[in-house]
Amino acid sequence: MAVLFVAFGTTGDILPLFHIARRVRTRHRIVFVSHAAHAATCDWAAAGIEFLGTPTRPDERSTDIGSEYEAAVQASARCGFVVFNLFALGAWHIAEARGVAAVAASPCLIPYTPPA
Repeated sequence: MAVLFVAFGTTGDILPLFHIARRVRTRHRIVFVSHAAHAATCDWAAAGIEFLGTPTRPDERSTDIGSEYEAAVQASARCGFVVFNLFALGAWHIAEARGVAAVAASPCLIPYTPPA
């Protein structure tokens, strides 16, 4: 089974998911979608991770959601599980539409109390 990781944001936002993906890679094929600007952030090929870059930038708020998630939508067709960070919440909807399980991974505590 392939696992899709979708992580947007700064280097500090994607690195924790990269390290998780690297560990998961020992058992599953990994497809990692993030800003194309992060292509040089990690040695994706050496880690055995397929990297797909989006045209959006980590330092700008995207108004083109379609182009931001296009690679993730395409990759999800060959993945059976989705892992995403809190800046890539659209990945939850992709997993839901594909009928696969998904989990949000956050390198820090969420700074609020969920509503009752």
